[in-house]
Amino acid sequence: DKLVEACLLSPKEEQVLMRGRNSKTQSRYRRNSPAYQDSTAFETVLGYLYITDVKRCQLLFNWIDAYLDGDDDRMNIPSSTTLDELLRPPIMSNVNQMSPADLAFIGDVLYEMFIRCRHVWPPRKTADMQVQVVSLVRAEHQSELLEKLMESFPLSTKELQALSRGRNAFKATSANQRTSIREFQDASALKSLLGYLYINDQYRCEDMLNWIDAYLMRLQQQQEQKK
Repeated sequence: DKLVEACLLSPKEEQVLMRGRNSKTQSRYRRNSPAYQDSTAFETVLGYLYITDVKRCQLLFNWIDAYLDGDDDRMNIPSSTTLDELLRPPIMSNVNQMSPADLAFIGDVLYEMFIRCRHVWPPRKTADMQVQVVSLVRAEHQSELLEKLMESFPLSTKELQALSRGRNAFKATSANQRTSIREFQDASALKSLLGYLYINDQYRCEDMLNWIDAYLMRLQQQQEQKK
């Protein structure tokens, strides 16, 4: 509501907002909920701008940042804060003082965003895309991924420490019935490591995600050859 009131959206962006609000992918149980429709519309326009116009996406996130801080003056003044800076913890954050759970909290979002971006094109049914994404972000797959990563992607001493802290921080009781204790701990360790690198070393994080991308490409090719 506040975003629309601020008249920040272009006619094209307003069209995207309406498409999101009227989307047929919404749950039939919640489709008539105004709050749910607004949420879907908001997420749709954010996704549209993230893919098509980084500068507009940056402008929108700067406005959201000012709104969340309750800074009315800053909401009306363009900010030079980049989208990359907006999507990271505050610059004063000390990664060495963050808990493994905090790092995994960031790494989980990063990895899922990475996987979603790989599967959002070409267009397909949302349900089919969701099934494919879930198969790659589940703990079992992340455990297999970590095993391959350890074999082929040399880690520094500090990275191994971040990995170990992530594995040891999560109690065995946190695993669900479908996931073994080892798989759950491996997944937690991987997400902690990704969170650590995302905050602490952007270039190293990019190297790791490029390795994961190449690994997933090979895995996909092998699966297609078996069909």
